[in-house]
Amino acid sequence: MEEAKDIFDKISFATHMSKDEILSIAGSIHDEELTDRDAVRHLIDRLCRLTNRSLSSEQEEKLIDAIIEKRLPYDMQSLQHYMDD
Repeated sequence: MEEAKDIFDKISFATHMSKDEILSIAGSIHDEELTDRDAVRHLIDRLCRLTNRSLSSEQEEKLIDAIIEKRLPYDMQSLQHYMDD
């Protein structure tokens, strides 16, 4: 249980989102939506607004493609790859 708390603490620190916000977003995502470009785009837009970050159109498209093709970023370092390009 302590490991889960550590993960939420790391995500909250990196994203400036509360645990409740993170759980709310996670609970609102359904597997079938992760294959729909518009649904994924909406999710990315929501996360960008909540974290006060922005992506270029190219970064957004790369991230959408990765999610739809199930090449999901599995940690903050992997996710940062999409933000740096």
